[in-house]
Amino acid sequence: SHEELESARAQIRGGALMGLESLSSRMSRLARGQIYHRRYQPIEEMLAIYDRLTVPDVMEQVSDFLDPARYTLVACGPAKTGELNVRPWEIVEEN
Repeated sequence: SHEELESARAQIRGGALMGLESLSSRMSRLARGQIYHRRYQPIEEMLAIYDRLTVPDVMEQVSDFLDPARYTLVACGPAKTGELNVRPWEIVEEN
């Protein structure tokens, strides 16, 4: 919902601004900027990206990220396939 998105934005903004107080956090942010963007990314620019997000943007990413076709089940031990209690995704979603 819009309220949840606003709450998440406020939390991200607060965490980012608190991170500016720590020297190690600032250095980590500088390094991440160089690694991922090949340049320094000002905090205002990063926060502006979050401010532009909409609920549909977030929902699109969530549906891609949480796509059951991308899930993998790994089991270790003597259990047989029928004993793993694996249910189709549709059943899991309904509960």
